[in-house]
Amino acid sequence: MVDRVFSAWFRWLGGAPCFRIYGKARPEADWHIIDVFATHRRNSGSSWPAPFFRGTCITWTSQVIAVGWDFAESVLREQADDPASRDRPVAVAGGRIGDWKRRVAAGASSQTSACEVLAHECGHTGQVRRLGVAYWPIGGTLTLFREGPHWYNRFENQASEEGLFGGIVNGSVCAELMERLQRPATEE
Repeated sequence: MVDRVFSAWFRWLGGAPCFRIYGKARPEADWHIIDVFATHRRNSGSSWPAPFFRGTCITWTSQVIAVGWDFAESVLREQADDPASRDRPVAVAGGRIGDWKRRVAAGASSQTSACEVLAHECGHTGQVRRLGVAYWPIGGTLTLFREGPHWYNRFENQASEEGLFGGIVNGSVCAELMERLQRPATEE
């Protein structure tokens, strides 16, 4: 109930999403539609402070993820080249975003794609559905520790292991993002 109220509030605050996606955690049976909102404060070149704004993606609720416009554009470009679907979802290679050895051992690139990062965020949406309001204090604290071998890394590890990105919902990409796609990838 609280998650729905906060999702509605974020939607009211953020306006129209830049696109909507299908996402879920591996243990879940059903796909969920998640709104992805873009803001210039989260762009990698933003003057806002990291790790809370600049260059970050954040799962606010089970239905709302916030990203930078540059990240949203990267996802859209990757999806134009190799679209994900609910039948062929994107998962984090090797179950870790930041462990290049594990990624390479799984037969993937050492570099994480934007769609894999979005899959990781989908893993967090599953955590919100399981934990409810406890997600915010737990996630807000443990996310800062990132992935790793310690008990306090379990929260981030789990999001990477379980998150699945099932593609962009047809017809949901906003006009501003479509316009950005027409420009060369290096323009800001």
